[in-house]
Amino acid sequence: MDTETLKIDCPANVWTKVADEHQSIYIQNQERKALRFFFGWEQPATDADAYIVSQDYNPSEKLFSFGNAKTGLWVMPDGVSGASVVVVRTRSVELVKDPTLVRTVNAPTYALNNDDWGYILDFTQGTVITVPAELNARFNCGLRQGGENQIQVNAGAGAVVEEIDDHFKSEQRLALLTLCRFPDGKFQIIGRTAA
Repeated sequence: MDTETLKIDCPANVWTKVADEHQSIYIQNQERKALRFFFGWEQPATDADAYIVSQDYNPSEKLFSFGNAKTGLWVMPDGVSGASVVVVRTRSVELVKDPTLVRTVNAPTYALNNDDWGYILDFTQGTVITVPAELNARFNCGLRQGGENQIQVNAGAGAVVEEIDDHFKSEQRLALLTLCRFPDGKFQIIGRTAA
């Protein structure tokens, strides 16, 4: 099992994504504020119907468990002030049996984000892809040229992207690249590249 614990600040009147594709999710409401929860892949509207947990729920532990939540989990404080929550996310070995995670991108430019971790991004048109320096230390994802035009990978401000031949474009349609972050903080492209 792969477990991570992190503190996430959730501003008022904004949905904050706290988990995605995790087998078990535990949320500790440290500030005893009522929280709204929404399950879904896309960010909900501010006024979306949501599951509301009172600040009085389980006051001794203030721990909410969402088992087998294989979808995005969004949190918003229920009120005019923000809140911080501690999230424990556990990936189960069973997730390895799930189908390949693929997300289609149809845009001329795209900035990678931490939600892309573990996915194959299928670019249907020629896309310039930016790699931000802020991606997490274990970040990796696949980049597929799904259309006729090449995709190109660029380093964002402060990021370093390397490729063995200094080629940062996909070779041809159906070329699959892998982008990995190494312990030294640099990113590397592996796969069918071209000048």
